Amino acid sequence: MSKISPLAVIEDGAKIADNVEIGPYC
Repeated sequence: MSKISPLAVIEDGAKIADNVEIGPYC
C-alpha cells in the first residue's frame, strides 16, 4: 500500500475481497 501501482492496487483489491468476502474493486 506504500507504492502506488496497478499491480499493488490489484493485489490489495484481491486481499480485501478475500478478507471481506466482498470485491469492491471487482
